[in-house]
Amino acid sequence: MCVCLDSGLLGLDSSAEVQFSFSAEETGAAKSGPPFMAAGFLVMSLYVLLMMGKFDIVEHRAWLLVPALTSVIFGVVFSVGVTSVIGLPFTDSHTVIPLLLLAIGIDDAFVVVGVLDNLTRKENSDTIEQTFGKVMKRAGVSISITSLTSIVSFAVCGITVIPGV
Repeated sequence: MCVCLDSGLLGLDSSAEVQFSFSAEETGAAKSGPPFMAAGFLVMSLYVLLMMGKFDIVEHRAWLLVPALTSVIFGVVFSVGVTSVIGLPFTDSHTVIPLLLLAIGIDDAFVVVGVLDNLTRKENSDTIEQTFGKVMKRAGVSISITSLTSIVSFAVCGITVIPGV
């Protein structure tokens, strides 16, 4: 598809080749995203290790990073898969979404670790299952509220007419 525009000035005309521009932009967006996602995950990994962990060999909590980041990766893969099935194109704005999901998804891990740290010695001396049950009993409400507010905020942003939001 070639569109020729005659400006009428001094016999100048311009031609625009637009048939391949969409696929070129879509490919550019898909190729520019992974380095940013990798950098975001690396920065968040370091932040989580510094904030959640303790600086000794026994209580370093590095393994808490694995389920926290894995759940975010699964969410990104699921959302990209669903939008691809629906037929929505992959654009530059999609490269920001994994970083938003990473920031929103990691806060539940901080809540669980905070509640675990606040348990008394008596409450923490039970079996692992009982201790985890007590932690989730206290952290469940906070996790539910943060998840509900995230859903509402994304829903409002999805239907608003303001492009910056």
